[in-house]
Amino acid sequence: MLTSCPEPPEPAFLTRTASGVKLFVRVTPKSSKNSLGETFTDADGKCYLKVAVSAPPADGAANAALIKTLAKTFALPPGAFSIISGLSSRKKVVLITGDDKVLRNAICAKL
Repeated sequence: MLTSCPEPPEPAFLTRTASGVKLFVRVTPKSSKNSLGETFTDADGKCYLKVAVSAPPADGAANAALIKTLAKTFALPPGAFSIISGLSSRKKVVLITGDDKVLRNAICAKL
């Protein structure tokens, strides 16, 4: 009798929603390169994925670089990403629209 393997636990910086997944990220602008880093837990115990972008935090440049970096890393279209919280903060919530299971697997495969 075949049984299915249980899914690995959700990363603490990811939450499934009805329309896709939410990523909780902490952005570091003006970095030497665009890249994903390790996880970060703030004083309140909230977990974030660190993302470094080379763009400055002016005129939305860092936000655009964040979307571009996430889209490239996870091999998803940039149009699937939207920043739903923290437009002018380092800590942001990014909604990725699509099938939550497919998105979760795409994200976990790159980390």
